[in-house]
Amino acid sequence: MRGEHGHETAETLSDFYVAAELERTVEGMNVAVPDEAWEPIAGWTAEEMGAWLRSIMRQARLERYEKAKRGPKKPKPRRTRFAAKKHVATSRLISGEQT
Repeated sequence: MRGEHGHETAETLSDFYVAAELERTVEGMNVAVPDEAWEPIAGWTAEEMGAWLRSIMRQARLERYEKAKRGPKKPKPRRTRFAAKKHVATSRLISGEQT
């Protein structure tokens, strides 16, 4: 799914960053906005609420909430200890598969 800004939203957004931003915003709004200001919103239908939230999200800078990109994985180092000996599982020795 691509968002308004061309981002693959579900794959590239970090749930952690979005949740942290929402937590900070809600705390600030609880302090700054009186309860009476929220009363009209309480009567909205789900469709009205969805339209309002979409209009807000169109203005969001989604690049602020992207997941961290992991670098390439380092190759596994070659075995140096006991490099000349091949490991044999004890269960195989007991069952007679290898000697």
